[in-house]
Amino acid sequence: ATELRNETRGGHIKIPFPMRFPMKNRALILTLLLGTLLAGSALQARAREVININRNWRFFSNSHTSDNATMVNLPHTWNRDALGGHNDYYRGIGNYIKDIKGPAEWRGKRVFIRFGAAGDVANLAVNGRHVGEHRGGFTFELTPYLRFGETNSIWVIVNNSPQMDVLPTAGDHNVYGGLYRDVELIVTEQSVIRASEGGIRLVQKAVSSER
Repeated sequence: ATELRNETRGGHIKIPFPMRFPMKNRALILTLLLGTLLAGSALQARAREVININRNWRFFSNSHTSDNATMVNLPHTWNRDALGGHNDYYRGIGNYIKDIKGPAEWRGKRVFIRFGAAGDVANLAVNGRHVGEHRGGFTFELTPYLRFGETNSIWVIVNNSPQMDVLPTAGDHNVYGGLYRDVELIVTEQSVIRASEGGIRLVQKAVSSER
């Protein structure tokens, strides 16, 4: 059987493939279903607002305080010395802080933050509340943590120190620390098809000579 999955906040919407129709009709129905879901995704994409927030982050390592922070733009790494072949480059914690305004008109919407990459382990806090931890690129929902109509503090604690559950654990690879891809805010309506991905998958459950 074949089914289309439209991943929404409430879970999967499963649309079973009609098995008793002739092959030609099944292909037509599948095409219509795909077209309907893709059209819905296009409307959803237009309904969401994607805001790049790469500029003007305050950065400081754990050997300093936020009073000694320097202004950086993303993408950023604190291991530029590794490019010169130095094998004693700093591996530890770096802090990124940015203040953003949460417009009052965002009330009733959902707000996500998408990090293209973080090396290697990142913890996110918003307005002093821990949102979550992740390894690599990730998306978190910020809606419950934001104060709409006010300025909000985003604090990302990134750690590239050696950890046995994060690859690579050995070798001559440089393990760059930092936020070295784009960071974006994504503002959507309450119903959203996955803020982090396209959201529609075609899953083939079985294949035979008849279908």
